Amino acid sequence: MTLDVRRTGMPGSDAEAALHLLNMIWPEPGLTIGTVDAAEVKIANACTVLVHNKPVLVAAQEVGFTATSDDIADPDTDPREAIFLVTVDAGGVVSLTRGADAAEDAAVATSPTSGEAVLGQVFIQHNGTAVFNATTDDLDAAHLTVVYSDAKDLYEAARGNAGIVTL
Repeated sequence: MTLDVRRTGMPGSDAEAALHLLNMIWPEPGLTIGTVDAAEVKIANACTVLVHNKPVLVAAQEVGFTATSDDIADPDTDPREAIFLVTVDAGGVVSLTRGADAAEDAAVATSPTSGEAVLGQVFIQHNGTAVFNATTDDLDAAHLTVVYSDAKDLYEAARGNAGIVTL
């Protein structure tokens, strides 16, 4: 599978922005599958993030998807995918914001809203045999391909590999 991180809504070609980001999040959040609930995204490491130049503590936690609206539909039997941006606001509230459903290798992340900092993203693709049901599907289900990327990884991949990462 090839993931084009230029489609993340982040300025991947801007090395200066990448270096700035590395100083904005410490340590890395360590996005991964939930351990309490495998249908959720886990922030494995508590971290501090700058939101509007103010430090915000993000607790280690698991964050769930929004029922129904975060589902990835299947209008046919082809794989479909979406990128979920993982962000935090000035109050420390973590959100998953879904980009549009797309055909295979065409997903694009949404841009973060004003007042939020990007922790990373979660790429989810179903194989066409079943939809991604955001309410019930475990993220390690056989019909899903899930890739977790901390923000630092996205910038480094975009800067060092012209935005293309082969998984």
